[in-house]
Amino acid sequence: MANNSTSSGNKYRYVILFSCSLMLAIVYMSLSSWGVAVPELKKTFDLSSTMIMAGAALLVAGYSIGNFFQGRWLNALGWRKLFGVVMLCFVVASVLIPYVSNYWVVLLLRFIQGWGLVVVITSSLVSGWFPAHERGMANGILTGAIALGVAVGGWLTGILLPLGWKTVFLILAGIDVVGIIIFYLTVRDMPEEAAAENVADTPAQDKASSFNIYTHPAMWLSGLAMFCTFFNAYGMYAFLGDYLYSIGLGPREVGSLVFFNGAIGIISTPAGGYFSD
Repeated sequence: MANNSTSSGNKYRYVILFSCSLMLAIVYMSLSSWGVAVPELKKTFDLSSTMIMAGAALLVAGYSIGNFFQGRWLNALGWRKLFGVVMLCFVVASVLIPYVSNYWVVLLLRFIQGWGLVVVITSSLVSGWFPAHERGMANGILTGAIALGVAVGGWLTGILLPLGWKTVFLILAGIDVVGIIIFYLTVRDMPEEAAAENVADTPAQDKASSFNIYTHPAMWLSGLAMFCTFFNAYGMYAFLGDYLYSIGLGPREVGSLVFFNGAIGIISTPAGGYFSD
């Protein structure tokens, strides 16, 4: 009976991976939609390029700070409660942005949106369901969904922008709600058999040294690597739309180029996960 349960869990982990990847792709669509909507945002709020890029920067600032707190709260609250809280903030902020007339409030709402980029929750779930020797590939696919969301968000916004940037934000918020429902319906807690298997699959040295991650050199080196990656990737996402408009391209062309720019990560990120395994 236990073997059947374990076998079922092994198959279900791919459902977990798909659902978490879909959720990440959906929330990251907001990142590229901001850049494609640059002309409309500038016109509405009478903004400089620097202030436009601040909207992208505040989203990522919310993400970075939110990740820290999500990591600390995950065990205490459980993924269901924590996911519900951060996604409620994300959706409410997404719906309010089109109706706010003060750009500084918009920036605050962008910061709150950043808390809804649920990388910590989804990566924790995926890592819990997959054994250590497959986690690199699984998390590579998961984080590749970030690039997919950026790509699709840019393409979709380019098509929908004639409806107005406010309508685009409301449509994306609606898609977020659908994604949240799918997530809650399909994601479940890791079975005890899989948890035991994952513990057994963890090297003894890792178990002994995992009690204090702040003294672990690997954490600081990984953090530095992520800082350098984000500095380049998210910095590029921030100014790409504004730059493309400045050379005379229209919304559809900008959306297409944002799509191809993001699509690079759909291949490179899972490849990195594969080689890490």
